[in-house]
Amino acid sequence: MPNFRCPHCGSPVMIRGHRWECGWCGDSGEFRSQHGNNDTSIESVLEDLEQGVYAILNGMECYYHNEEAAKTPTWELTAYGITSALLKVGSVKSEAVRLLQVFYQRYPVCTAEDILSAVRQGTPAFASKYRLSALAVGSFWNHVPAAALCQILDGLCQVWSLFSGEDPEQLLTSWKAWLDQ
Repeated sequence: MPNFRCPHCGSPVMIRGHRWECGWCGDSGEFRSQHGNNDTSIESVLEDLEQGVYAILNGMECYYHNEEAAKTPTWELTAYGITSALLKVGSVKSEAVRLLQVFYQRYPVCTAEDILSAVRQGTPAFASKYRLSALAVGSFWNHVPAAALCQILDGLCQVWSLFSGEDPEQLLTSWKAWLDQ
């Protein structure tokens, strides 16, 4: 997965939806879709999902100080976010299944069926490690420094909201409150 860097100063950028912002120089901008104006196309949604995963990866690299060490937790947290969001919605629409199939064909770390199987079992993937709820917080969150935490949560919000339809800003506010308890 590529790291997105600021075109002005070259520092890593924080990604939120279709926008990016450099924490170093303050430059910001929007990503331009290469897939036309149809925002509902699978490619457009896939691009949003990839941006969320990239944000998680950037935060994990900040936390682990190592790109290789960051990959597995990135994929685990992505799976947690997808399965949790689908469980919250209570049903899996055909568009979500297609998105999962395309995504996991492109990134074969697991399969769409692995994700759907976790949803059918009623338990989010990797919940003991990554759970974020008012009742419980997973073990991963206990030692994440603030700089990494912001990027990881931003990415998780993007991933989660794609499958749940929830507002990413409201998710972020709730999660930060739970982590501050």
